[in-house]
Amino acid sequence: MTRTPPVRRRLLGSALRSYRLDLGYNLEDAAHVLDCDRSKMSRIETGERGIGEEELQELLREYGVPAAEQEALLAVAHRGRETGWWQDYRHVLPPEAQDFVAMEMAATEILVYEALQVPDLLQTVDYMRAVLAADARYTQDEQRRMPWR
Repeated sequence: MTRTPPVRRRLLGSALRSYRLDLGYNLEDAAHVLDCDRSKMSRIETGERGIGEEELQELLREYGVPAAEQEALLAVAHRGRETGWWQDYRHVLPPEAQDFVAMEMAATEILVYEALQVPDLLQTVDYMRAVLAADARYTQDEQRRMPWR
């Protein structure tokens, strides 16, 4: 049975593939940078195989990745070797959930853009009344009643 590669490796591989394609490199070109075969590069980019820190730095330099992005990708790769509080729950959390928790722990900021709605934390009772009044699905007053009021 094949297992889905960890989120961190897929994220890293996807970024490497994107940088490679932006430069117009094919898999052979990237493999030449690391002095390896094409299949190894393919497995790294699909997340099926990890990549060492030195090899990652070499690829990022070759691809001309800005220093801040290099640092972030190296942190993602390094986080894969760290253990956290969630490791105590391996018997309960599937590997995908453990990866999700690890990525959440590594996050330093959250960027959200809501074009048509005020973010939840900024909503007021009056705002919610206006949203419900504008929604055609809520035609009766009892449907528009605020459950917390």
